[in-house]
Amino acid sequence: MSDVVYLGRVKWVHESYEKNYRYATVEPLVKSSEDQKRWIGSIEDPVEEFPARGFVNWHDAPRGLEIDAIRQFELEPHPFYKGEPDKEAFQVKNSKYPMEIIDLREVGSERDIRILLTTDGVFLNNQPLVERCVLWVQDEKWVGPVNLIRRNATSSWALSTTQKLESIKCTKIPTEAIQQIEMEGTRYLLAPNQESLGQHIGFVNWEADEILAKRVLNRLLKRDSEEAKALGVSKKVFKTYVEKIEKAGLIGPTLDQELAFHERIKEIIDVISKNEELLDEAAKICFAIDPIKKKMEEKAEAEYKGKLAEHEMRLDEDLETKRAKLEDVVGKLSGKMEELSSAEERIQALNENLNERVLGFEAELEKKLRDLAEKPERLFAELAVTKALIPTAGSTHTKPRIALPRQIVGIDSDMQIVEGPTEFMGALSTRLLGLRISPVVGQALHSTLLAGLVPVLIGSEAYDIVSSYADCVAGGMIHWIPVGGSLFEPSDILARLDSISRCLVPHPGGLLDLLLDESDSMHIVVLDGFNRAAVDGYLIPLLQSVQDVARGRKPRSIPLAPPGFVSEDDEYSGVSSIAWSHKVLLVLCPSTGSSTLPLPAEFWNHCTALYTSDPAPVEITQEPCSNHRTTRVPTSVWKAWSESAKDECKPLDALRKYPEDADPLPPLVLGNIERICGSWLSLGLTQKIALEQALRTSLFPYLEATAGPVDTWLQHLKIERNEVDQKIDNAVKRLGE
Repeated sequence: MSDVVYLGRVKWVHESYEKNYRYATVEPLVKSSEDQKRWIGSIEDPVEEFPARGFVNWHDAPRGLEIDAIRQFELEPHPFYKGEPDKEAFQVKNSKYPMEIIDLREVGSERDIRILLTTDGVFLNNQPLVERCVLWVQDEKWVGPVNLIRRNATSSWALSTTQKLESIKCTKIPTEAIQQIEMEGTRYLLAPNQESLGQHIGFVNWEADEILAKRVLNRLLKRDSEEAKALGVSKKVFKTYVEKIEKAGLIGPTLDQELAFHERIKEIIDVISKNEELLDEAAKICFAIDPIKKKMEEKAEAEYKGKLAEHEMRLDEDLETKRAKLEDVVGKLSGKMEELSSAEERIQALNENLNERVLGFEAELEKKLRDLAEKPERLFAELAVTKALIPTAGSTHTKPRIALPRQIVGIDSDMQIVEGPTEFMGALSTRLLGLRISPVVGQALHSTLLAGLVPVLIGSEAYDIVSSYADCVAGGMIHWIPVGGSLFEPSDILARLDSISRCLVPHPGGLLDLLLDESDSMHIVVLDGFNRAAVDGYLIPLLQSVQDVARGRKPRSIPLAPPGFVSEDDEYSGVSSIAWSHKVLLVLCPSTGSSTLPLPAEFWNHCTALYTSDPAPVEITQEPCSNHRTTRVPTSVWKAWSESAKDECKPLDALRKYPEDADPLPPLVLGNIERICGSWLSLGLTQKIALEQALRTSLFPYLEATAGPVDTWLQHLKIERNEVDQKIDNAVKRLGE
């Protein structure tokens, strides 16, 4: 290998505790020039440069190495690499931490930087690559290296609590040694071949003002008594210390460290006057010296007498001023009393005038009523004139819109038809496996829809699953309707009645046209974010109509307009109400945002909960395929499948014989479970598996929403709750809050 140096990120760490040995896999990200004087940029083709996978091996990695750690290293050939596709051709040598330079010059002065780094932290656009960095505080001054830590999961970084602050090294780094690179944002690094930080120019003391002030006081206590007498209090204490520190006799063994301490003392002069604790400590030190104590007592006595006389004089002046103001207020009050008396007289006169006008109004009103009784046609004439002069409020559109032929754009009638449930489930499973999704999720979705219920898909894979299902049953057509918070009634998502033109204006989602469709095609409707609106207002009536269709009863209809009100010229002239159709399959996807409303417990009488992020088994190796043909299921075939599922639906004794300390299940919920169980049985599953799947998707969400005894039912049914059940329970609980 050449002498190129690399920056890389640790991807994996493999450790054998028995052999006390570990190795790591590192991803190279940035490389240097061959002379190691500069970083030249990112790796363009990692796989070509680092066979066989774009990584390098780290033999005998250090203890405590963490994933995502950044290291600087050189490479050497792997001694045992023979071209294997799962091995690395090179391995790490001479690894070390890169030295990152954090540019803080725009934050403010060095004092501003120090205060932020030792308190609330400094905001950084890019997270440091390593914890130990050099700080660029002035054009010709760098501080460090120092240890940085993140403040409470924010983008603010501060000095680590383990960082020693009393003497931090300062250097002057050569300009050519500072390299700018692009790695997760723009940042500065020390050149690859730069072994040292440059010229040492001293130290800085970044201790907090209070800590440094206390250290100064401790030094003062160690001076002899004669020198202590010469010291004053407050600012004089520190000014004296500064004067003496500037003399060679008091400089410590390390000159530049003492000078850093001396520079901070100049800032501390004002601190003691702003900190009561330090002021009290300084006072105790000074009062321990007898000459100072005596002098301060004499001064305090004189100050007390002077302040007392001053306050007495101010009190006398203030009392005289208050007396003058009181006399002025009494005079103004007398004037206000006279104004009040005058106002009362005016009010009385106005009341008398009002009474006279009321009597006159009553007489005039009585006369008008009498005239109206004698000649009512005059009033109607006046109203006719008024109506002609004032236009009708509202829309100016008075003509019905032109009737247009209704079309459902989408499914090709010549598309391949699937009639066998085994063929259908095979195609669906193949699509889901290609997406790394367990086929069980697809079976659960199909069983729920076949039973005539509405599934609630929980998880990030919801749309992919519905899309795969639509590819098999509806020719790939999905009617996706995002729900907003403006829906209050079922008609809001179907159609709006324009009372002026007497026309029905369908919802943009096209649900009304799907329910009126007379073709032999199945349709899939997805209400995305259905819980952003009040479910008990707009959705539960629709779910009740869906439930009626599933139970073979005459479905309840949603009123859209008064009978006969819609204009005959309108394409929906014969539609005054609408019921659910068996050829429209409804799927719900909840929103997890802040603008959602809680679901009522009644909602789970009509719905099931399916967790969509259940991954496929680890042994599945099938790659995603984009050339699967889309198919469709005619409504006649779907009806046949539904009838087959109903034939398998039997009463479940395990549910009808409920536990002693639990209430019996509502007939509606019990019927839902039995229909889902029949759907699973029609797919060829055993009674035990079918019952267990039906309970997990229907019974458990219902019990969680109604605060039912879940553990009692689990024990009664001899079923153990798994990780997916717990995720569904948590999701149902959140949706109801």
